[in-house]
Amino acid sequence: MRRVVAVYREGRDVVDVRGEAFAADGSGMLPVRARAVRVSGLARVLTPPQRPRSATVPAVVAGASVFFLAVLVRGSSMDGEAAGRWPAFVGLSIVAAAAGFVAWTRRNNAGCGVVVDRARRLWQDCWYCRRCGFVSLMTTTGVSRVLAAKGLAASLIRIAGELRWHPATARD
Repeated sequence: MRRVVAVYREGRDVVDVRGEAFAADGSGMLPVRARAVRVSGLARVLTPPQRPRSATVPAVVAGASVFFLAVLVRGSSMDGEAAGRWPAFVGLSIVAAAAGFVAWTRRNNAGCGVVVDRARRLWQDCWYCRRCGFVSLMTTTGVSRVLAAKGLAASLIRIAGELRWHPATARD
């Protein structure tokens, strides 16, 4: 049995690529550097729990796009006053709905961050068995469970939400 953290790090390989490429203006060769991370299938399965991605950027981009589209439609229909107000109203309504959605998701994700941090602490106490393919969670506080490697992050988030965390063991 090996620690999940070690197996995960072992399965990630950083590759540096260096070379030369033709310049876009045809002036010659330019040096090119890139970095890529190759992740094995096992490391992908044993990935630590992650915080959910924020919905702020997609919501703001969608709201702003609809608003500008409404302004363009309003500008093209200046002949009728009522017809010009309708797209602007729709655009502002969608921007307001997007702002409300962003506020709602931030409020819901705030509590999720604590659970994910606790799940990451549990992840550090996990051990992987190559022979059977299961993960054993063994903590110093007496929590001991056998988990499937597939879906490990979701299982740890569920367990972190179910456990009672005391100030001495939460390490907050």
